[in-house]
Amino acid sequence: MNLQPSPTVREEAFDKWLVLHSGLSPRVIHCLSEAGVETIGELQEWTDERLLRLRHFGVTSLKNVHWFRRWTTRAASAEFLFPHFRALLQEFLNKSETFVLEQRYGLTDPLFRPQMRRRTLQEIANQLGGMTRERVRQIEEQGLLQLRSSLCRQLSQPFVRQLAGRLQSKGGVVLSAELGDWATDPLLGGCQPWGLLLLLTEVTDGIRLRHDYFTCLPADLITRIEERVFEFLRQSSGLVSFARIKESVTSTLSDIDLPWDRVLTVILNQHPEISATSDGHYFLRDVGGPIILQEILRVQPQPLHFYDLTRIYNERVQANSRVGSGQILRQLTQMPAVRRVFRGVYELSA
Repeated sequence: MNLQPSPTVREEAFDKWLVLHSGLSPRVIHCLSEAGVETIGELQEWTDERLLRLRHFGVTSLKNVHWFRRWTTRAASAEFLFPHFRALLQEFLNKSETFVLEQRYGLTDPLFRPQMRRRTLQEIANQLGGMTRERVRQIEEQGLLQLRSSLCRQLSQPFVRQLAGRLQSKGGVVLSAELGDWATDPLLGGCQPWGLLLLLTEVTDGIRLRHDYFTCLPADLITRIEERVFEFLRQSSGLVSFARIKESVTSTLSDIDLPWDRVLTVILNQHPEISATSDGHYFLRDVGGPIILQEILRVQPQPLHFYDLTRIYNERVQANSRVGSGQILRQLTQMPAVRRVFRGVYELSA
């Protein structure tokens, strides 16, 4: 396999990179900026001897430039240049940066999920022997800057394309709960898929996290779908079946070819502002919630305490649509058709 880029490819892909975001070390970037070098194309014109004459630019800095040039030469290939993603991380991060990002993104934690609480900076600082949390924050920031650099993003593209392809095979959307079988993929190098995809959402453009699902679909497309769903649910003013929502969305976005059953199911079930009954009807909580509460009160032979209303309400909706008693109480106080009998107890108005 030929890993040497043609001059045209090198000029277009690398020479216009800004030194500031290139992936060179902070010291090298500082020295080059002081010398007025702004792009990698300008750096290519500098010999080793000329670089070593720069103030504060020593042998270590020169090694970093050689490392960078070596990888930009190889980066012209669209092939995998690392056996797995962990090897790429090890190439760009030092030990402290690797450890901090592993802990923050759950790369080594088999129980981590994106919606779970991340390990705090203070917890990581304690693990590192009493280091301050501010120092841990700085290490995290520097590690993310390295992974966002032009060189790292270029070298990570084969991994991103491969993972985006797996997302695409699932309709472009994958729930966090569906990633369990990805953990054994040798391409991940032992990194947990939840944490790795979460990290990639921070440092690349090809994968995004949206309400506990990962997607490779364009962000503006997801927004268009959600806007149409919200518009239809508000116009319907009640509980709506999946079939009616699908018909509305696909008629509006008829130019988009998607596995609509899969995509809409994920979007509807994961959006925090959309609720669903146990029999599969969807509603906006402030619109459909009062309807369900009125139905519950209508069939009950006696007034109910809002704690009991909360319990019955949650039995009628899907698990991720359940609410607390405080939310039920707020809705009850805003419903003209409901009156309070005595403290905490409600019934339908006569």
